[in-house]
Amino acid sequence: MSNECVTSSCGIEAAPRSEAVVLEPSADIFETAEAYQLTVDVPGATAEAVTAQVENGLLRVTAEANLSEGRPTLERPAERVRYERRFRLGKGVDDAGIAASLNDGVLTLRVPKAENSKPRRIEVISQN
Repeated sequence: MSNECVTSSCGIEAAPRSEAVVLEPSADIFETAEAYQLTVDVPGATAEAVTAQVENGLLRVTAEANLSEGRPTLERPAERVRYERRFRLGKGVDDAGIAASLNDGVLTLRVPKAENSKPRRIEVISQN
């Protein structure tokens, strides 16, 4: 088997080791009467390296982290990871009120429900 094609002209090129590996992190979604709570695992990420944005009903979460222990060397380069996860938001949420916090590698997003989608009690009036 010939190994003559080793350049990008073949259409395949090895990525440099410094590029981050892209992972889809695990996530949990909980619902309360007031909001949805999403928890996304992003180990190694700092709050400054996390981005959450909403566009056209899509909540996109990205984060970058360096998972290497200690200082990188030639024998053991830095292991960079990029997390990406997307969530489709329904019409029953208030996307302007989304809040996020990061604690020990777990990103928590609180997505409040729109007022018109929250459960409410309807008063029944007697006609007697």
